[in-house]
Amino acid sequence: MYKSSQENPLMIERTTAAKLLKKIGLSALFVFSTQVSADVLSIDFEAGSRDLGHAPVLSLTIQNRSGGNLQDLRIETSSNARLDCTAGDALQPNAYSVQQLAEGERVDCSWSQPQASAQSVVVVTSRDAQGEVLMQRFSLVSPRGALLLDQGIVVLNSAAVHEDTNSNGLLEAGERIDYNYRLINLGTLALENLSVTDLDGVVTCPDTTLAIDADLACTRSHVITAAEETAGRVDNQVEVQGQDSLGLPVQSSDLIIRLNLGGRAGIAVIKSPFLLDDADGSGFASLGDRIRYDFVVRNTNDELLSNVELVEPDPDLIDTAIVCNAETLDGNPFAGNGSGTLEPGDVILCAAEYEIRQRDVDAGQALNLVEAFADTPLNLSVQATGASALVVPGAGQLLVEKTTTTPAVVSGELIEFEIRVRNVGSIPLFDVLIEDPIPPGISTFSWSCAGALCPNASGSGAISESIPNFPVDGLVVYTIQATTEPQVFGEIINSVSVSPPGIVVCQPGLNLPPCRDDVPVLVVDAMAVPALDKVGLSLLLLLILMLGLRARSGLAN
Repeated sequence: MYKSSQENPLMIERTTAAKLLKKIGLSALFVFSTQVSADVLSIDFEAGSRDLGHAPVLSLTIQNRSGGNLQDLRIETSSNARLDCTAGDALQPNAYSVQQLAEGERVDCSWSQPQASAQSVVVVTSRDAQGEVLMQRFSLVSPRGALLLDQGIVVLNSAAVHEDTNSNGLLEAGERIDYNYRLINLGTLALENLSVTDLDGVVTCPDTTLAIDADLACTRSHVITAAEETAGRVDNQVEVQGQDSLGLPVQSSDLIIRLNLGGRAGIAVIKSPFLLDDADGSGFASLGDRIRYDFVVRNTNDELLSNVELVEPDPDLIDTAIVCNAETLDGNPFAGNGSGTLEPGDVILCAAEYEIRQRDVDAGQALNLVEAFADTPLNLSVQATGASALVVPGAGQLLVEKTTTTPAVVSGELIEFEIRVRNVGSIPLFDVLIEDPIPPGISTFSWSCAGALCPNASGSGAISESIPNFPVDGLVVYTIQATTEPQVFGEIINSVSVSPPGIVVCQPGLNLPPCRDDVPVLVVDAMAVPALDKVGLSLLLLLILMLGLRARSGLAN
């Protein structure tokens, strides 16, 4: 149930999926509005369908629908994401500022999260006509590629307490902000080599590893500078990086903003998906599989929060009630969703389940939203929003490209080829076999491989290499140098073949494996070339081009 009263003027509105489909024709999206006091700051988020394997992109619209003006509007996202807005001043790649937003005016932005990251945050701040601070926080968790049975996921949930020595609510030089960064392993693989950085650099943590379901807290005390006092705000970009036990990267980011007279109460929520039951045994989230949504709710400031409640705005997007643990991460009792309390800095974990529907498969993703509410000791309310974007993939996809910088050579000269193999789908591939045999008429054949996935850096003779784990957006590049045998003339065709097991299609034509590409090279007689005049050389080049096009046409058919 949504809360809206004089004591709690924050109201969230959620349109149904059917209305949204009818409204703009997207497969799925989020829309919510926030009303604060007499001035209305409306924030609409929309997430449309995306190509599998690409980073999620959300549209963000901020509109003033009241009779008053909003001042000092600022839209900012975490350091691992990108923000592009149509109005305002770009402060940096991830922040925009609008001095004043008059009644009816709007700012449109696109917000994108890189595929390598699991968690990003956007925060919108402003002040109304009475000078009251308005702040809206929205977090997005989107696991790298498809959700797998074996996947590393780290979430980062931050708290910050302003040690206000004179209790005037202002950020003054020399005062301190104490930060506490909670890292939680919500995946199915152990994590290692974890490193946290914030506005002051590398943060010292008690450990660099996290077992499954484990958590750790890293702390930092920041002394407010004179420049921050003048600005009246402290922006802290926090990022954690590491890798899972398979050697794949994990990354999440958070953004904590403290403002003059910003209050001493706050809440944040993160929603992270987990593959609970792989019904079809595919190894990744697909039709009929059961997902568990893990909710991480944190008291981010210095006041006790009561009646902590999580609400799913669209009940069709979860199949069970949201159930919270009986004990917080700090060991305090928690009475349940809607009635539990959170001490400053404490965290409660909750969960709900969902079965992937055909509509999710059709959209290529399952999108979900949660709202977190809580009451303060002064009977005011705090609120935050969390979302997850879960890829629901079809077949794996490989793109194989082979090119040459030497389409025509004299017999005995060097020929160069380049092979590029990229995983352009949304699921990792395993045991991918790359083969490039030596074509007839070649006397020497050597190669090198570039990229972290290369089994070997270089070699000679035919290529036959297997990549055991080919992650989403993974790329290998082979460079081949070959020479022809003496007195070999005509066309030499070099072919590469890539064979991935499982359900995979070859891009760009969606053909079945093996995925192939071929490059013809014309070898001419060295004795014949000098006798040609300019016209003859031009005709020879034209012939080479025609032969190459003809060869490609024949291979395609």
